[in-house]
Amino acid sequence: MAVKIQVSNTNSAPQQLSKEAATIQLTALTLLAGAVASVSAAALAPRCKTGGTFTLIAWKEGSPIDGKTISATHSKLWVARPDRGPDERCHDGKLDNGAAVFLLSGREVLLYGGSDGVSTQTLAVHRSGPGKGNLKFFTIVAGLPPPRPFETSGWSIERSTPTLFYDGRPFLGCPELDGSYSVYVYYRGLNDRPGGRRDCVQFDLEAREQPYPVPCIYSEGPI
Repeated sequence: MAVKIQVSNTNSAPQQLSKEAATIQLTALTLLAGAVASVSAAALAPRCKTGGTFTLIAWKEGSPIDGKTISATHSKLWVARPDRGPDERCHDGKLDNGAAVFLLSGREVLLYGGSDGVSTQTLAVHRSGPGKGNLKFFTIVAGLPPPRPFETSGWSIERSTPTLFYDGRPFLGCPELDGSYSVYVYYRGLNDRPGGRRDCVQFDLEAREQPYPVPCIYSEGPI
């Protein structure tokens, strides 16, 4: 009489478990690698900080000024100003595409001109009366106030964006005859058309770190 012997594969269950464990381990490693890459990218992204120099970019999706750099000349800030040659006097180089370089010092924004510490070109805002929101820069001697009724304190950078604000407010760009836009601090309902200008655009300013700044003295006075 023949005897039929059936041999079962006792290793099949452990092999199956081993494959599942390997799959779980591979998935965990993939997720970990992705997390490390994200953290590394965030760490490498340029961030502006108090004491750091930066340029400014206008952001307003769908507008003519979206992504344009900010320049400084004739005591004012401008977006998309045509290149007529440099108005500023710079040391050891020239500005990148005319983009002005700024420095956040406490609650003030300075135009970067080096480190003499005696006088600085400082952004100042008209905060009262018919000229409310007018934004200019002046050479201010250390310890002296800006010309009345302008004020210099009130600037901040939102770290997560990073977006520059004055008194928590965005900005207004108004078109000029040459195609540029003059820059104002925007007070909704109070200076929607500064000086009777039309077609003004509300926008935000992104502060973009400039680790190798060129010190310059920017032109002041009327155009």
